[in-house]
Amino acid sequence: MICIDEKGWDIDVSTNSTALRQSIQIMDFSTMDSDLRGFSEAIRVGRFAYLAPFSHSQNKFSSKFIRIDLGDIDIGTQLKKVYQSGGTVRNVVDILDLSKKNTALKGFSGLFMSGQYLLLVPYRNAYEPQNGQRGHGNIVRLDMNQFHDLDNGVEYMDLSTTIRAQIPSFSDMNLKGFAGGFSCKLVDGWIGGLLIVR
Repeated sequence: MICIDEKGWDIDVSTNSTALRQSIQIMDFSTMDSDLRGFSEAIRVGRFAYLAPFSHSQNKFSSKFIRIDLGDIDIGTQLKKVYQSGGTVRNVVDILDLSKKNTALKGFSGLFMSGQYLLLVPYRNAYEPQNGQRGHGNIVRLDMNQFHDLDNGVEYMDLSTTIRAQIPSFSDMNLKGFAGGFSCKLVDGWIGGLLIVR
């Protein structure tokens, strides 16, 4: 991940490439764990940024969800403080391995927020050319107040096997492999997450 401070955008690279290098911070998560690469989307909520796990290598899908502490001011200032005190990027990164909850919870195309929850959009969790790469339907809801608690902070539902509250009410095996999502306020104060089918 590359962080560019606000001064970096105004530097003339042709005359001052050193100043540009000094305004850029790079965080390579794969130095902590080789699976920490290939994220599909990021979202900022308060002082944290969250990265949705997608694919860490060709046809290998990731389950490792990342939360980054952006600090009180900004991530550049936060990283400078960490490095000056002898720390590493690991000091500002929390990792949650969703596969410890269920091995199918990997390969997400995005994420969005609804209240205190982050929802991960299901895409693909296995290389399956024989079925046309239809993907999976496991939508994950993560409670941001219980980030490290897999038992209570992480819930999931397989949309392709869930009975629906509509007519017809049976499950739909085609509810898999979504491209993105968003939340919206529905009637009577209910908050719902809507997914856009790929």
